[in-house]
Amino acid sequence: MGKVVGGEVVTLDEYLRVENAYLSCLRRLAERTGVTSLVVRSLEIRADHPPFDLESGMELSLDLAIEVCREMLREGGVWCRLHRAPDFYVHIGYDYYMYVGTSAASPDEADRCAADGLFLEEDWPSPYLDIEGEDSEFTVES
Repeated sequence: MGKVVGGEVVTLDEYLRVENAYLSCLRRLAERTGVTSLVVRSLEIRADHPPFDLESGMELSLDLAIEVCREMLREGGVWCRLHRAPDFYVHIGYDYYMYVGTSAASPDEADRCAADGLFLEEDWPSPYLDIEGEDSEFTVES
């Protein structure tokens, strides 16, 4: 921490507040959609000793998926796409972007996420979503 972003020094406390806001928003959106687990896709191991023993195609509980997202937000030892076709996905991108596609988004959930200090963009699909290829089963708008 200690990076300057937008002219402000980001403290550890502020980083953790925002990280927790992201993950709380993710949990609320998943639960609203009825998602209790997510499937690992496009797994990349980025460390000699990754913090999770994951395989592509593996199904993760929502709790574990959220911890994997925490690791990805921290640019840790793994990266993957997490999906529950046909109506939910979460991808973590560069520069602290989290892309969530869900068929059950609602204005009240968006307002709750925004109240946590998150900036939301509607109808902005994940650049990690391969609509032409293996992700063609998705019918959600992000």
